Amino acid sequence: MTVISHRHQFVFIKTRKTAGSSLELALAKHAGPDDVITPVAEGQRKKLGFPGPQNDRFLDNVRPGAVIRGLQGYTGDPLAGERTWLQALRDATPSFYHQHMSARHVRQQLGGQRWARYFTFTVERNPWALAVSRYRYRHKQGKAPDSFREFLDSGIMARKSNFKLYADGERPMVDYIVRMEHLAEDLAEVSERIGYPENLAELIQGIHAKSGGGKVDYRTYYDDACREIVARECAREIELMGYQF
Repeated sequence: MTVISHRHQFVFIKTRKTAGSSLELALAKHAGPDDVITPVAEGQRKKLGFPGPQNDRFLDNVRPGAVIRGLQGYTGDPLAGERTWLQALRDATPSFYHQHMSARHVRQQLGGQRWARYFTFTVERNPWALAVSRYRYRHKQGKAPDSFREFLDSGIMARKSNFKLYADGERPMVDYIVRMEHLAEDLAEVSERIGYPENLAELIQGIHAKSGGGKVDYRTYYDDACREIVARECAREIELMGYQF
């Protein structure tokens, strides 16, 4: 999900396995009618009563055939919890903004002047801890091998690099990088800088967009070879943020 707030003049670039979905929901709570919200954890969002996806579709690129097919059999009865014509139209409309969209592409869509004027931020995490979190999440889904070394040997940390999402080449594009290891402190800073009506650090505590696997000591997963793989494939964010194993 991407959150672009014209009301509060900020852009949030979502990274992977960094509490991003919970933060997106928190940022959407006080969204204005023109703000961009992309879909994420919709069941949790409905329970919280927060605004849903909006302004993330590009109506100029609607495919008429897809719309006609999508409208077939709609009920128009939202109270019955059935698919309505509006949902069918939305499903047939190409995405303009989407989840895990890079800062470079968001800037292209938003425009350079607004990008420069708005406060832009993201969240980063110690790559060694991130690798274990990613492994445990995917293994639980049956999408990762039993061997942590085999998981790392696949090159996933390079392919799914968070650095690529908020940087252009070697240079970060955002104004501020929240450290997941100091989430409360850094989100309090973000709240103040964007003039958010609530302290995001406190608001996010009551939001659990995705169920975690419990806290573990990530170091127990590593031998020297695994540690070196992450150090090599995540060298840019390690240097930028000063992370240590």
